[in-house]
Amino acid sequence: MECPHFFSSDHTLLVFLHGDPDRTCDLASQVLSECPNARPVVFCEARRKPGAFSDRVLFVPYEEKTGWHGAANAAAALLAKNYADAWLLLFDASFAPLEGSLQLLGGHIVRDGVAAAAPLLLTEDMDDHRKKRVLSSGLAVEPGLFLRSLHEGLGMEDPLLERCHSCQLAVDDVLLLPLASFMDVSGYSPALDENLRGLDLTLKLTRTLHGHILTDPRVRAVHPSPFHFLARTGLWNSYAQRGKISPSLLEPDIGRLYTEDGLSLHADAWLSLVPGHTHEEGEENGEGGDSPGRRWRDFRRSESPGALVRFLKTVPPDLRQALFEEVRPYPYYMPRTAAWYGYRSGLLLKYASEEGLSPLEEDVGIWKAGASRFREKTLLPAMRCLRDLGFYAGSLDMLPSSYDAWQELVEPDLPPAFDVRVERTFPTISVLMPLYNPDPRYLEAAIDSIRSQTYPRWELCAADDASTDPESRDFIETMPGRDTRIRVTKRTENGHISRATNTALSMSLAPFAACMDQDDLLAGTALEESVHAFLDHPNVRIVYTDEDRIDMFGVRRTPTLKFGYDVGHGTGHLSSFTTEFLRKLGGLRPGFEGSQDFDLALRALESVGDEGFWHIPRVLYHWRIHEGSTAGSIASKPYALDARKKALIEHYARAGLEGTLVKGPRRGAFSFCMDPVPEKSISLVLCDNGKMDAALMKSLPSFGNALTEVFWLPCQKEGRPPRLLSAFLHSHMPGTGLTALPFEPGFGGLLRAALEGTADILFVLSTSLVPDAECRPDQLAWRAAQRDVAFVGGYHWHRGKALDLGGFPDQNGLPALLGRGLAKDCVPDILAYYMCFTHRSLGGLDAAFSFAVPRLLFRDLGGFSDEFGCFAQTDFVLRAEQRGWKGFSTPWGSWEVRKEVEGKNKGVCEQRFLEKWGETVRRHPLRHPLLGSVDFGLGLALGE
Repeated sequence: MECPHFFSSDHTLLVFLHGDPDRTCDLASQVLSECPNARPVVFCEARRKPGAFSDRVLFVPYEEKTGWHGAANAAAALLAKNYADAWLLLFDASFAPLEGSLQLLGGHIVRDGVAAAAPLLLTEDMDDHRKKRVLSSGLAVEPGLFLRSLHEGLGMEDPLLERCHSCQLAVDDVLLLPLASFMDVSGYSPALDENLRGLDLTLKLTRTLHGHILTDPRVRAVHPSPFHFLARTGLWNSYAQRGKISPSLLEPDIGRLYTEDGLSLHADAWLSLVPGHTHEEGEENGEGGDSPGRRWRDFRRSESPGALVRFLKTVPPDLRQALFEEVRPYPYYMPRTAAWYGYRSGLLLKYASEEGLSPLEEDVGIWKAGASRFREKTLLPAMRCLRDLGFYAGSLDMLPSSYDAWQELVEPDLPPAFDVRVERTFPTISVLMPLYNPDPRYLEAAIDSIRSQTYPRWELCAADDASTDPESRDFIETMPGRDTRIRVTKRTENGHISRATNTALSMSLAPFAACMDQDDLLAGTALEESVHAFLDHPNVRIVYTDEDRIDMFGVRRTPTLKFGYDVGHGTGHLSSFTTEFLRKLGGLRPGFEGSQDFDLALRALESVGDEGFWHIPRVLYHWRIHEGSTAGSIASKPYALDARKKALIEHYARAGLEGTLVKGPRRGAFSFCMDPVPEKSISLVLCDNGKMDAALMKSLPSFGNALTEVFWLPCQKEGRPPRLLSAFLHSHMPGTGLTALPFEPGFGGLLRAALEGTADILFVLSTSLVPDAECRPDQLAWRAAQRDVAFVGGYHWHRGKALDLGGFPDQNGLPALLGRGLAKDCVPDILAYYMCFTHRSLGGLDAAFSFAVPRLLFRDLGGFSDEFGCFAQTDFVLRAEQRGWKGFSTPWGSWEVRKEVEGKNKGVCEQRFLEKWGETVRRHPLRHPLLGSVDFGLGLALGE
């Protein structure tokens, strides 16, 4: 293909530079000297660096919210008014054009079928920085919509780089396009993740203009890092792997591109697509060996986890750590489950057959014949290696690939969660399934998962809610013939899911009943473990399990590992009930469609109390993700939000609580803002451990008339109440007394406040804390005024990161700080299930105090024990739990900690705590046995 020049001198060139101010200034000088028709050069930066570019330079302010992409949109809109027919060159200043490259911008690019043009992007050779290798000559699309950086790793003199290449997508680090085209597609989409905005831009260009992205290998730019594109292609490919990108978006073109290059397409042992031969400089003669650079090129050539493992074994620790940060968040780079590779093999086989790629077809056939060997000899060893290297260590939500590893390395060897006793009589359990126009494929899979149960004594009670689809009706009619344990009732009119489930319930002849949707799947032991839980615990009326999602490829992801008894979130799937109890509740309530099972769980849990339900810590239910299911997004059924809100309002009303339900910190979550509790009073204890911020003082009136007394507790011998506090109380809260307590070492002053106080609630607050705008300290007090609540703590942040969100039981027998170190805006999503709003906890560990307790309980239990130091709050909560009380934490109390302080004598206190409470913490119902450390989120225990 003849390579046209990039730019015609008959048109104006607009250059948009972004990146480091020093680099943008140097790059601007080069552009202006080599391209005299450039008008103007645009800078986007957080700080303006002085320069001497006068009227040929336009500065655009950098906005944190939209980044440089938003600035590019604004600059383009401004320039389009005067330069409608101009060309726009987007240029990331971290790239350096090779000397003389910009002179090629004086040619001609206008030709049919070209939507935009890009240079050949290079990077430094990892083994020899004097050499350059290809970073990207465009992006190839694989089956499954995975993106591959074309020709990555080739040397600069490779013959494959002598010709132009056209692709459907490209990165936008250096991209030339008509300004009018940029405006026609509305530029960048700031709503997307920043790593997807450039890919989205080129996708919009090629789809709107029905063209392609042309790469001219004579125009070259160099980036110093070979890891530069990992986040962008990794995020796209991880979305594609999880079924979040529409299959109709792009057509696979990797076969065409390789064929045009004279290469054949093959699949390696990981089903990664590789060319039949390459022209890598020097490596055909054996040069490179096991050097980091060679191993890195092997990985980028196939992007297989096996190549990644080999690379990690050759690199020094500092380089390995840098790669950790680049690839760990993206499941695409990690080994996936055997089920995924099975799906992948079918996808490649279909593509090879359609495109006539016989070498690829042969490779996939060989792989399928040895699939079990692949799992044992290739997949599992790679996962173990990555586990040992620490790749899976950390939050499950931040490292979703760890769930794949857990499914392969841990789940198959888990012991049963029940006690098997031969002398038992085993009863039948009913599976209640409402049906309405089910997809026969999904319904058949659901039925197969029931018929494959290890527990044979089940019956499927299915109620067809007047389905209208002929194919669905025909399949439903065949269901009883598949198994004598399947019974189907047809409703004469559509009553929606609640009435249909109740119809199924009326069919049940068994003592137990489990609720299941028509398109979901049960794990093989789901019914057996549920029945055993009922038999082992005769007082239990509700049994619920953990769950995950199963995507359109049959791959399981996004597990929900639930607490033993923090039931504010309901029970989810799989939920089973004693049939008699479920009928007494009236089954599911019409009017709550979309959240009918959530409403049922709330009503059921309210009825039975703490001893009436049981949690099985196993992932035994797989919630199907497909278009229109709430498993994919609650936005697909917006009425579910209204039903969830309605269920919560009635839940709080039945509990006798008055207040307002407000939108929570994430979609689908709500929080309850309580009204003041009549006839309850508050004693405030201000612990003087730092200068009192004015915002903290101004937050005190939120307690209203309930605040009857304020104690000043010095943490040093010379501490005294500030005059400003006395004046503030006198002015804003007249009648509220201020009492200075004497200094006492340890926690003695808190107990003295409980002894001398007269209020119902003791609220303890460190003066060093600064409240957030959303902080409502009164909410902690009203929570502590509720029955059986022993402790309500707040959230502490330090420099925008989580410091103390409440203690959770860890596997080592100590309380750990859930989510410690997470960015504040990430917490609601990453810890969504575990921290909806107010949640169970074991108290805090931070040296700064923000908590509310019933004063008399605190007095009767002797307050905090000095011997446990920073673990004193947890010791108090555990002692209260022995009396039937509970501890909570809530972000209604949200404070910034000015300075992080380490607790004194932590080692000694830790040993004392372990001796007294270690085993209790390890067996605590709040600790999920499948979880490892809870610091920085919730990480799965993957073994050794």
